[in-house]
Amino acid sequence: MAWTPPQLRKKYNNMSPLTATTLREWDRFHKEQGFDRELSPVFLLDSFYGLIPSLNMASWSSRGLIYLHQLFDQGEVIPFRQLQNTYHLPNAAAFAHRQIHSWLQKNKKVLPAGDRWGTFTELESLCTQTKRPLKLISTLYNHHHRALDPHTLQFVKAWEAELGRQLTKEQWSHILYENKKLTLSTAHLELARKVLYRWYLVPTRLKHMIPKSTGLCWRCNKAQGTMLHIWWDCLVLTPLWTDTQALIKNTTGVALAHTPEHFLLQYMPPHHTKTSRYLMYHIILAVLLQISKHWQKQTTPSIQSCITHIETIKGYEIMARSNNPPQKLWKKAWEKWDTYQQKTVKP
Repeated sequence: MAWTPPQLRKKYNNMSPLTATTLREWDRFHKEQGFDRELSPVFLLDSFYGLIPSLNMASWSSRGLIYLHQLFDQGEVIPFRQLQNTYHLPNAAAFAHRQIHSWLQKNKKVLPAGDRWGTFTELESLCTQTKRPLKLISTLYNHHHRALDPHTLQFVKAWEAELGRQLTKEQWSHILYENKKLTLSTAHLELARKVLYRWYLVPTRLKHMIPKSTGLCWRCNKAQGTMLHIWWDCLVLTPLWTDTQALIKNTTGVALAHTPEHFLLQYMPPHHTKTSRYLMYHIILAVLLQISKHWQKQTTPSIQSCITHIETIKGYEIMARSNNPPQKLWKKAWEKWDTYQQKTVKP
């Protein structure tokens, strides 16, 4: 069913929500690839059962005739006798071949373009493998993420509009998919996604819901409270972010650029070591979490409250990762943190 273009797919009134959601995401993905209006070369021949009444292909798949591209040679349907010699089909299969050939002639618009017959996408190649790879679900997700253009996402467009500049696809890829590997803290992961997806109701959003609202920042009461202002641009927050930048420099040795891409969207440049990125990620998210705890308050958190929270997260991380090799990465990161803490403790 999934390989059948939406305009040809049979409608089912009793389809489960999971199946409906899966098909909707599948169709959206293929539309982004430009293949949503045509049959795939790896279209399963068994799928013709939902398109052609009284079709009987009982012996086809057992003899190795499975995919649409196997019926074609240079864009033309292969005659039955030639298929019969190749796949040892019984004479009775000639009628099914005639039915499929007739359907294809009537629906030429859904046939793949000429250059598509011999060129499969990565997903199509994956689906035709006789031996399924390990971690298949992860492989499919990774393929989907690589093929997706982040600039089509609404929250990406909104962030780039406020930033006044466009991030590269590689930068968004690190923000969207790589950072989640740097922590086991669900509190940090949840916060990172909420900020990234612009979940918080900042004053400019509330202004559209509450007509009497001014949309001004509740801290400075001067500028419009956009996502960028509330989390980054507000002058009341400037000392906290300056202290955060200094904390990162003192613990990791990295002079992280003072930009919202790094501190707000958590873009950890890949040229830094993973140990440094691991520690920077926890420091930045600890600060963001403390800011969220002062939501709609004129006061701001201190860098010391952020350090206290990092100490708490450190204990949880060590406990959670103690039986989760490799341990070298996070141990080295927290050793850097402990060295900094020992230097700053007053005698």
